[in-house]
Amino acid sequence: MHGLRLRNAVASGRAVSHDPARVTLHPTGVRPIAHTRPEGSAVLVDTTRWPTWLVATDQGYLLRYAGQFEFEIDAGLADIRPWADPSSDLDFTEVLLYGAVLSTLLTLRGELCLHATTVVVDGVAIALSGASGQGKTTTAALLVSSGAELLGDDVLVVDGTPARPLALPGPLELRLRPTAGAVADLLEARRRVTADDRIALHFPGAPERWPDGAPLGAVVIPIPDREHTEPRIDTLAGSTSLSAVLANLRMTGWRDDSIVQHHFDRCADLVASVPVLVLRVPWTEPFVAG
Repeated sequence: MHGLRLRNAVASGRAVSHDPARVTLHPTGVRPIAHTRPEGSAVLVDTTRWPTWLVATDQGYLLRYAGQFEFEIDAGLADIRPWADPSSDLDFTEVLLYGAVLSTLLTLRGELCLHATTVVVDGVAIALSGASGQGKTTTAALLVSSGAELLGDDVLVVDGTPARPLALPGPLELRLRPTAGAVADLLEARRRVTADDRIALHFPGAPERWPDGAPLGAVVIPIPDREHTEPRIDTLAGSTSLSAVLANLRMTGWRDDSIVQHHFDRCADLVASVPVLVLRVPWTEPFVAG
């Protein structure tokens, strides 16, 4: 997943291997988590929804979610130790770990991580990218119901070369909101309810055919459309396409100048190689407003 090889369950200390380094994910500990920014040099600050800080410390990095969770990352980017506040739901640690936390670590390693659900159609990866609640996972589920393969949900790590970008395999569960339950019913897949009350559908298979990644053919930004009954596709060009991709990084609010510049350079290479499209998706019943 994301170019990492997962071994054990988090509860027993899941280990992740990634050449040339090994990353160890420790069991979640419990301790009080402050609601304020931790001490250290700010690397990321995001207060748009859930106050989140990433700071550089003498030991490495600390990623804090105000009053709920924090994750210690060592300076070698080879060790992650999760902590939860006594009032927090421990099961939610996994939700953060396989999305935001691994994305943070991979970004610190120099990878490009987009907020995207990726499917493979006719041997080509299509990244459905957008903010939470924008319909990317639901759109992916509709594509899977029509024969596409799921390559990964929530996070896309872009690998390969500037001329030939690759989409690496990610989590093989589509996590749908309860309002998309009618779409979930279209799919034959093992399902469970996650700690954040999503319907998680498991789809094995695609990473076995694309262990080193699938060629990325397009970045598609779905936009729910309640006024039309037919889908519409528009192609973004120039700085508009670059701005759209930069707006949909998996983690936002970066304050480190070298990381910001790296994102700009990588995204500029990406939009020079693959088209960026806006897909206006008819969004009527069973989808409700909000």
